[in-house]
Amino acid sequence: MKRKQDIIASRPSVRDEIESFSIPEPMSGCFLWLRSVNSRGYAQLGLFNTTVLVSRVLCVLYRGMDLDNPGWVAMHSCDNPICVNWSHIKPGTQKENIDDARAKNRLAKGIKNGAFLHHHHKLSEDDVRQIRKLYANGDISGPELAKRFNVGRSAIYNVLDGVTWRHVK
Repeated sequence: MKRKQDIIASRPSVRDEIESFSIPEPMSGCFLWLRSVNSRGYAQLGLFNTTVLVSRVLCVLYRGMDLDNPGWVAMHSCDNPICVNWSHIKPGTQKENIDDARAKNRLAKGIKNGAFLHHHHKLSEDDVRQIRKLYANGDISGPELAKRFNVGRSAIYNVLDGVTWRHVK
């Protein structure tokens, strides 16, 4: 039985499909994907009766990676999830990808310049400090804090246990 990367490499239609459903963006050098994206905004296409990330397919085509090996991720040097320019994409480990994001200050943490870095946060760093102080003083229970700050109980206990907002002292 042929491996998936051998099938992809032997089918010019895959390469042609990626090229035909993207357009160049001259300022960045990115080729922007015009078709389906996943919930995180990354380019995807249907292959082998499943959906695969185009960036992983490009690593198979141009970097010789094994599509069935889950031990690698496709890293975008341009940080554009819909970019399908193979020269902007290289394989790496999850740790390398996180280190790259950290080095580029792309990891969400608290508030920066008065705006939430992560759009789902309902709490601010000041809220977190207040929650911890009120709870530590015994002034209020976890469920009461949840009501006061309009979040779920699990959000409060995650703050108190240091699961979330660990960077806030």
